[in-house]
Amino acid sequence: MYNKFKVGPNVREIRNNRGITIAKASDLTGISEEMIAKIEQGNRNMTMQTMFALMEAYDVDANTLLGVSAKDMSIDSRLSALPQGQRNYFTSSFLFMLEQATDAKQEVFA
Repeated sequence: MYNKFKVGPNVREIRNNRGITIAKASDLTGISEEMIAKIEQGNRNMTMQTMFALMEAYDVDANTLLGVSAKDMSIDSRLSALPQGQRNYFTSSFLFMLEQATDAKQEVFA
């Protein structure tokens, strides 16, 4: 389950470990400095578009960004544990959201 109070500090740690300032992260992602700070403090949930932008800027996958380290907690392993119908539904939903986030990001940077 998504816990913004655990994810936020993890996002901050990733940014700091890469030597990226909030200002630079804002430039890389198109997300305001205020929004990034709120996410890192656990005061704001991430949208799929925001998560995708941070993943790209920090060069990490979703599990790393969200702080999911155990193999059995990865998105792939959790999907594979679902019945086929649910797995197909969530996979297609997730792919649709990624496509939308990618399209929206391209519009922002066009």
